[in-house]
Amino acid sequence: MKRILVVEDDNSLSVLLRLIMKVQQEDWDVSSAATGVEALSQVEKFHPDLILLDIMMPEMDGLEVARRLHGDERYKDQKIVILSALNDAETQRKAKEAGVLEYWTKPISPDELREGMLRVLGPEEGDLL
Repeated sequence: MKRILVVEDDNSLSVLLRLIMKVQQEDWDVSSAATGVEALSQVEKFHPDLILLDIMMPEMDGLEVARRLHGDERYKDQKIVILSALNDAETQRKAKEAGVLEYWTKPISPDELREGMLRVLGPEEGDLL
């Protein structure tokens, strides 16, 4: 079972993303955080395989969360994908520098979300390639 942490300060969108993931019929355990500070705490408790991270949040933005995680030896290989309404080249460059694997823009369709998550998470152990 893959663990996914959704970090989104818009509660309605967070609920919608988690609902979409639940109906995908993948073996995903989904948790959430509403702020960057809460995300850092959740990473230590939940040990996600993937973090789906918004950029614009109170307290600490998503790019700072990514930089802090990848600056910590324990989480330097943490898989992080940005899901943001921001779609400019400068923000995408900063995300890449922070170690983000992929950058997805809102709105995202359920199919795009699922396909992207399967691509980033890779095959389950025991799956045939």
